[in-house]
Amino acid sequence: MDDLGNYSRLGLGTVQFGMDYGVSNRDGRTSSKEAEEIVRLAGEVGIRVIDTAALYGESENILGQVLPQNHHFDIITKTERFHKKPITRPDADRLIERFKQSLENMRTDQLYGLLIHGAEDLMTTGGERLFEAMCRLKADSLVKKIGVSVYTERQIADIAERFQIDIIQLPLNVHDQRFIRNGQLQKLSRKGIEIHARSIFLQGLLLMAVDDLPVYFKSAYPIINNYQSRLKDRGISLQAAALNFVKSIPEIDYLIIGVNSRKQLLENLEAFASGCEINFADFAIEKEEIINPSVWQLQ
Repeated sequence: MDDLGNYSRLGLGTVQFGMDYGVSNRDGRTSSKEAEEIVRLAGEVGIRVIDTAALYGESENILGQVLPQNHHFDIITKTERFHKKPITRPDADRLIERFKQSLENMRTDQLYGLLIHGAEDLMTTGGERLFEAMCRLKADSLVKKIGVSVYTERQIADIAERFQIDIIQLPLNVHDQRFIRNGQLQKLSRKGIEIHARSIFLQGLLLMAVDDLPVYFKSAYPIINNYQSRLKDRGISLQAAALNFVKSIPEIDYLIIGVNSRKQLLENLEAFASGCEINFADFAIEKEEIINPSVWQLQ
């Protein structure tokens, strides 16, 4: 698929609208005024998907304030995390109530997607109650598609086998190539499941010069340095490489990127359209402590 200059595969992540986020983020939370500029530009260039979550601070409320009244965005939000077992009927009722609060926050009567934020909530005892609640929301035409946000190979295998999901969101980037190597992307695509890639910049790690990386990542310095040297030799920016790696994977329907400013979005658009010829397979990292931000210890 040749989509240079076509930004419809890009999705706008909005965690920065509601909270400080990212290892390389020195600007803090995005202001409401800047969020409005970002959303306006996204609409102008043909970006359709906006990704948010109940747990992204004030993100849903900010979107409710800045989205144009007759916008054409497909908005996806995520549930709370339940962190308990078994999942009970009141938990399922709470999922529905919180989703309706999301609708109210964003001043809309229907969303494109609803994802379980923590895959473990579906996999635990009683997790089917949450999925049944999502199916009710879909049957009532309050949401078009339902799915889950995953982190691990086991979560993908278990959930895709047990539940009829429409969307799966997963981490994928130059250093985290697990789901390409194990064939799970191809399996999901064959099932007709819409695949959304997040963590494309690995929370900003892929945009940092190796000399600026926290000491925590020291064990990965050789691979990261080799990668950045290869890009420098070929005149390819870190941004362009990160985006073009994921863009080159045909199974990925949407690439979710978060930005702090209109300027950053413009830079990403230019990088996305630039093209990039390089063998990325050499730069995969297997260590979970490097590729999984949820286990990082940066303090």
